[in-house]
Amino acid sequence: MLTTKGPVRIAEIWFDDDLRTAGADIVRFRNRSTPVEEGRCLEWHTLIVDLTQEAAVIETEIKSDTRYAIRRAAAKDELTYNYHDQPGDDAMESFLGFYNEFARATGLPAVKLAHLGLMRDTRKLILTNVKTADGEDLVWHSYLCGSNQVRLLHSASLFRTVDNSKYRQRVGRANRYHHWRDFLKLKEAGFRTYDFGGWYAGSDDPDKVRINRFKEEFGGTVVPTYYGEVALTMLGKAALKLKRAWDKGVSHG
Repeated sequence: MLTTKGPVRIAEIWFDDDLRTAGADIVRFRNRSTPVEEGRCLEWHTLIVDLTQEAAVIETEIKSDTRYAIRRAAAKDELTYNYHDQPGDDAMESFLGFYNEFARATGLPAVKLAHLGLMRDTRKLILTNVKTADGEDLVWHSYLCGSNQVRLLHSASLFRTVDNSKYRQRVGRANRYHHWRDFLKLKEAGFRTYDFGGWYAGSDDPDKVRINRFKEEFGGTVVPTYYGEVALTMLGKAALKLKRAWDKGVSHG
């Protein structure tokens, strides 16, 4: 994805795509499997599930309580699963409305249609959702997809806004069922790796630790991944130098 900031052309590259993007002055890379020697490169962690395994093997790696919740949701909760690999305007609007309501309730930043639309237009966006039998949205997921892997970008549900324990439990089951159906559908579509979109390596933030525990219910492996930026032209190098000088000045201001 190519954007501009003044005269500077900036490419955003995910996974292990070629950094030497034509026409870019600066490349911002995300989720690379190996570090980049040039520029600025930072390490973080994520949790991945190997979708090349047989579905039965993937299922055995899921914790038993989670498998039970998935089975119960499938058998008794009358859920409908929807997969949008080429999201239309209706799906985009439904996701944005639902997610941004979730964002307001949790203090997260809203998602902008322009950014989501750019991913859709470059065929890098997948949306999935789970509804009740009467059409009520319970959970939405969004994914950024590469040639062989997908990364979870957003997972939204509104159980925090409802003071009803049975409803909250139902949404919890629906979310676990949703992830399982995503595994199966993305595997069927030919993706080899499912990336949960990050894993907190610390222990001081209880909310992030709780999110880790949820992700770990589905098995998978914690791996390092790399992100940062690198300049490809003289203009890009000058722009990054100015940016870093500005950031340093602000941090010491």
